[in-house]
Amino acid sequence: MFLPPLVWGWLLLYGWLMFRRRPRAARWSVGLGIGMLYLSACPFLAGALTLALQTADDAAVPGRAQAIVVLAGGRGLKFDASGNVVDAFLGTSSAQRLLHGVRIARRTGLPLLVSSGKPDGYDPAEGIVMRDVLTRDILLAPKWVEPDSRNTVENAEFSARILKREKIYAVVLVTDAMHMRRARYLFERNGMAVVPAPIGVASGDRQPRVRDFVPSLAALNATHSAFNELGGLAYAWGMISLAAATPSATLAN
Repeated sequence: MFLPPLVWGWLLLYGWLMFRRRPRAARWSVGLGIGMLYLSACPFLAGALTLALQTADDAAVPGRAQAIVVLAGGRGLKFDASGNVVDAFLGTSSAQRLLHGVRIARRTGLPLLVSSGKPDGYDPAEGIVMRDVLTRDILLAPKWVEPDSRNTVENAEFSARILKREKIYAVVLVTDAMHMRRARYLFERNGMAVVPAPIGVASGDRQPRVRDFVPSLAALNATHSAFNELGGLAYAWGMISLAAATPSATLAN
């Protein structure tokens, strides 16, 4: 409700409701809403936000990685007429992350951990779907499955708990480039040395072009994702701060 583009819709709604009572404020609200909608759908702004938030490849961490952790990025569900789940499949982001993790595993021989639960409440968990795809279609079974996490904070906490029982403290972490900063921060807070292995790294080498200022749905989606990631970073830092201030904190265990 408070991410682009809907957040700018509230400005338009306010302007429409207040047009007779406060016409000047209403005009400002409508103008600001339209302007922000344009900027949110502008590829130039979307690209700038993506570049600012993303993490490119960086293997400069101490020690040697002992395992690969792949974080899920969503899965789709198929329902029958009664509303029961009859099938599950990987979303685009999850499939890309999983294939990247498989390539690294084939090259290094490191074991895989797949992580994610069911944020929407439906079975099966995203981690289970990734495990099934790996086992059935790729013929590379993961060594561990973490199927209980609902967000990145829990991804890091629950995965670290599994790995520490195996005396593993250094991992290759696979997720989207824009998501990597938050994920790496949380895994490191849970005692893991992290070798980032992001996917979807955007290039910032080219000069702006005219079409970078022509609104598009793809740019609007990218802007939404960037603001969602900023919200996720704020949430993660808030949870870390809250755990640090609580004597019974378990986040770093």
